[in-house]
Amino acid sequence: MVIYNDKEFGINLRNARKKAGLSQENLAYALNVTTATISRFEKGVTVPTMKQVCIMCNEIGINVSELLDNSSNIINKENSKNPFKTKTLYLYYKGIYPTTKKLCRLKFKLEITEHLENVTVNLLDYKTNKIYMTGYLLADNHTAIMIFENYKPNSSKLEVGKIVVNISSNLDSLMMGALSVTNNDNVPNERKCILSKKDLDFTDDLLHSLRITDAEFESMKKLDAWYMNINNKEDYEE
Repeated sequence: MVIYNDKEFGINLRNARKKAGLSQENLAYALNVTTATISRFEKGVTVPTMKQVCIMCNEIGINVSELLDNSSNIINKENSKNPFKTKTLYLYYKGIYPTTKKLCRLKFKLEITEHLENVTVNLLDYKTNKIYMTGYLLADNHTAIMIFENYKPNSSKLEVGKIVVNISSNLDSLMMGALSVTNNDNVPNERKCILSKKDLDFTDDLLHSLRITDAEFESMKKLDAWYMNINNKEDYEE
């Protein structure tokens, strides 16, 4: 439940506006009001209409709930943008190469771009920089999820690819994750993947770490589900 408070709303508005690098004049222009009106909003003296709130949120690049609730939403939003603190990641997994259709060691680049309203992710061929998938990033302090919708060109069906990676350990080390896509026959499949900030060779050791462990296989047989161990580097590095 959200409890509305004029003063807290004003504080949230002021903090969000400043974080976005906007002036009171910017919001005043968008609303066609004076800067004095914006000042009264931020002091909690005057309450804006819902239409004005929506316009201000669009200008700032936040959700309405972030102005209504004095919680950690605004703080957490910064943490959720790009927790990797880099514009490029390297992705390693064993799968079918898009052009040759052969099973092999695959290495791609992930290009991360921060926008005011979201974070986009491009999956590029390592050698040619050709973009194979485009999506967006969602993250907190524990897990990062990259979602690629309709990644197959001219597909008549809804296609969703997803990379889930554990980021609660050292982000400067190897990060184990899970890659979910559909194959050429539209059959969903999931496989382990590794993400790294460094451009590494796809060695036999990396390939070995992408195998399903005996413990994971036994868990699959008992639970009819795959719970992959993606805790940290030490869990899969021999």
